[in-house]
Amino acid sequence: MPRSYNAEPATLQSYEMTDDLYLAIGKIVRAVAEIDDILTLAISQLITVSESKTAVLLGRMQISRKIAVARMLAKMHDPDVSEIFTKVFEQPFSDIIDLRNALAHGTLLGVTEGGDLYFESPEIERTEGEAVVARARGWPISSILGWASQMDAYIQFFETGLQVQELRQGPSRREMQGHPKGRKKSNTQKHSGNPEG
Repeated sequence: MPRSYNAEPATLQSYEMTDDLYLAIGKIVRAVAEIDDILTLAISQLITVSESKTAVLLGRMQISRKIAVARMLAKMHDPDVSEIFTKVFEQPFSDIIDLRNALAHGTLLGVTEGGDLYFESPEIERTEGEAVVARARGWPISSILGWASQMDAYIQFFETGLQVQELRQGPSRREMQGHPKGRKKSNTQKHSGNPEG
């Protein structure tokens, strides 16, 4: 899905989202979150630090910045590892990130006669006098549905390519504890004999 720019103004019609399109959007947004997690695990392996410490170091870093950090670390690590990261994060993934950002953060503007769905970016591109100019980006609805159908394969590709399958399946990722406030309330209810607390 190479980026292209439309020099001509587009006429947009209102668009009522279908259930299939909502499902596709959800798949894309969730898949990128999974890939972000995979990337955090890969970085933790590169710097030989635990996943939790890596998460603290990276914080809420944007995935595009994480990719840049991972590539730099891979170059410092080993040429073969660097090649793996370059292969995994080639152009199609950048396009997926652009699409995910538009779907998750953009405002739906409408659809063209040709079936391109347009979203306005939340970022301000420039101002012209008192007017604000924002960037709008469009994708064919068929492309959005197509990308969504490939997301499970992309997750597998990243897990395998970055060699984090075992880390993602580990038992520590499945254990959940109750929140201390919830446990305190639960214990109070048990001891008071009153289910209302």
